[in-house]
Amino acid sequence: MNPMPCPRPRLSKWGVYYPAKYTKWRKEMVKAAAHARGKQRHAGAARELVVEIECHVDPPKKSKLLYPKPDVDNYAKAVLDGCNGILWADDSQIVALSVSKQWSDVRGGYIVIRISEA
Repeated sequence: MNPMPCPRPRLSKWGVYYPAKYTKWRKEMVKAAAHARGKQRHAGAARELVVEIECHVDPPKKSKLLYPKPDVDNYAKAVLDGCNGILWADDSQIVALSVSKQWSDVRGGYIVIRISEA
């Protein structure tokens, strides 16, 4: 699935919400993380984890940029929140995080997540 940066929450008179496009992407991310995990249990809450995230973003049809525009921390937040409770018990147990972004060579983009114990 193509990585998506976490947008700023929106505020309305009914409360705080995320845009529908991001909400849909997040549901797909949860399904993909659960499928990738398979029958293994997520890493226990007592373990300190090191996580590496590679975001391979689908390039636009026309761009002069050498790298994707949204900030790398927004990509990380979207992935970490989407995998919370699935690949790890809570993202507070992540003690080291490495995130990279680049244009994808595969149409549709993809995300690589590597998890190891600290």
